[in-house]
Amino acid sequence: MHVRKVAVETHFNGSSAIHVTHHSWLCEWSIRLECLDPVIIFNEESLRRTLRLYFRYYHGSRLHLSLEKDSPDPRSIQSVGKVIAIPEVGGLHHRYERRAA
Repeated sequence: MHVRKVAVETHFNGSSAIHVTHHSWLCEWSIRLECLDPVIIFNEESLRRTLRLYFRYYHGSRLHLSLEKDSPDPRSIQSVGKVIAIPEVGGLHHRYERRAA
């Protein structure tokens, strides 16, 4: 069986080498723990699709403590309505929103 490594590149602007190393380790840990460990990857296309969905979730829905529990792509605060779960990354994670009754 031939296994080919697929690189995931991350670019940082204006960071020191120590900060980049720490941040890179944190990103790799997050991707592995939250995305790759709980799923079975069949081939390169399966890996790319899973990572694409995870990055969309990571930047659009996942809460980040460093951003005061907001996502990199901020969304408005919803205070009225019924809370519903929207599955993301094939149901591995969920985004919660309020919808008017």
